This record gives sequence, C-alpha cells and structure tokens, in this order.
Amino acid sequence: ALFSSLVVGMVIVSLWGRQVKEVSKIMLAKAGVTFGWGGLVLLLSPIIAILLMFTLIGIPLALMLLAIWMIALYASQILTGILIGQALLKRAWTKKQDSLIWAMIIGVIIVTFLASLPFLGWLFSLLATLWGLGGMWLYVRREK
Repeated sequence: ALFSSLVVGMVIVSLWGRQVKEVSKIMLAKAGVTFGWGGLVLLLSPIIAILLMFTLIGIPLALMLLAIWMIALYASQILTGILIGQALLKRAWTKKQDSLIWAMIIGVIIVTFLASLPFLGWLFSLLATLWGLGGMWLYVRREK
C-alpha cells in the first residue's frame, strides 16, 4: 500500500504540481470547512450514484460518479500526506521546503504509518480522507 501510494503520489505531483499547491493552501486556510465538505462528499456521492442508477439514462453518469469518487478517496490521503510533508519540511529541512516530491514522500510515509496504528488508525485514516476530499472539492468549486 505504501509503495502504491508513493507511485500515485509521484504521478499526482508530476502532472498536477501547481494544483496540489493550491489544494494544500485551501486545506490549511479553511481546515474546518474542508472537513465538513469532505464529509458531505464522502457520504452523498454514493447516495447520488444509487439514485441515478434508478433511471436508465442515469446509469452511465452514476458509474462515472462512483469511479471519480473512488479515485478521489485514494488521492485524498495522498494530498493530506503532501500537506503534512510540506509542514514538516518547512520546520526541519528548509533547503527542500519547496519540493513537492520530498513533501509527498515524507507525508505519505507518515500517513500510512498513522493509518496502520491499532485502534486509532481508522480514525486518522478517516480524518485524512475527509481533509483531502474537502480540499479537492473546494478547489474544484473555486475553479468554476
């Protein structure tokens, strides 16, 4: 899981570095709002997809919504890891503080470790997912 996240994180940072920086800024500036929107996206997306599946015309849209939702779920923890990595780099390794690759590597390792802790790992994983989902949602809404 760690290596998969690192590979996906490398692709995300390589292709969408500027957007990742913007999402990180949003996640820090509006932390409370970000968690709330993340919760709504997490809960409402599958419900909307199920409702769309009741109509024959809505089935393709429902399948696309579910695919995007699953991709966003996976990417959300990586984005949270990048944010954590950026914060740590600013404090501990000022030479590399602008490097998204190093921030992603350090942050994804930390998120993966914290998510694998017994008893509390699920909670940290949920919070990381909510924060990342909310950041992506607010970024997409702002870009309209």
